[in-house]
Amino acid sequence: MFKRLYIYRVAFFIFLLSLSSLSYAVVITSTKSQYEPGGIRFYFTVTSWKDGGGNFCDDMSAISCTLQIYGVQSPGDNSYMTPAEGYWEIKPQQTMEWVFAEMQKIGFSIPHRGSVLVRKGAPLSDTFCISFATGYRWAGIGGAVTPSGPCAKVTMPALQCDITGNTTIKHREIFSDAIDGNEAETQLQLTCTGATSVTATTGADDALGVKLRAGEGLYSKLTIDGKKTSSGVLIKVDNGLPTRISLKSTLVTKGIVKPGEFSGSTVLTISPP
Repeated sequence: MFKRLYIYRVAFFIFLLSLSSLSYAVVITSTKSQYEPGGIRFYFTVTSWKDGGGNFCDDMSAISCTLQIYGVQSPGDNSYMTPAEGYWEIKPQQTMEWVFAEMQKIGFSIPHRGSVLVRKGAPLSDTFCISFATGYRWAGIGGAVTPSGPCAKVTMPALQCDITGNTTIKHREIFSDAIDGNEAETQLQLTCTGATSVTATTGADDALGVKLRAGEGLYSKLTIDGKKTSSGVLIKVDNGLPTRISLKSTLVTKGIVKPGEFSGSTVLTISPP
């Protein structure tokens, strides 16, 4: 006698339940930057406060919480912090929605615009960014201020350079047998708004240099530190400190040079390398 075997197939249905909690994410945008006499100023805008995660002022054991916007060396780094104007002190809240509501009561709104100043000589890393920072106060004790939330990377301002000094080089009177190799120079001062290297370049009428007019056969070979400016001379510049440039003219003859007064001009161009 055979027993009938029954095979039971059971289908298991797995329900994946997506759980989400209401939270708010801050979006900070770095808008522009500029050099000022005191340092570099970075501008920013808090563009939104929306769903997406992150928490400020959620330690319910604290008496109060202060929110302020800072420029920091990198996300979460409190080794050097430079503040923007204004701060918001509220009671700790459980959600970012509540935090935002409390901040609105004391003047915060979206968009919020501001700036931070990094003073001359202060550290400024390649990862410098704009971030909120949270500071707590507990009963009987203070608390540390720590960057929190997103950190918007800044963009460095365009480099600006100024050159000053006497731009006229005078050889004065020269005897005919002492023309070739006669030298004269002038001192210029180059100041840039950041530490950099620039290239100084001048034009040249031909391989001999700048042709001096009112006659024929006389040229000026311009050099900086013995290097021909027509080929470009690399100059290192410190942040905000004047760099001396000695622009030298050396006379070169080609053929017969008749007596007289000679003059010429060219343009000294300072550009990034």
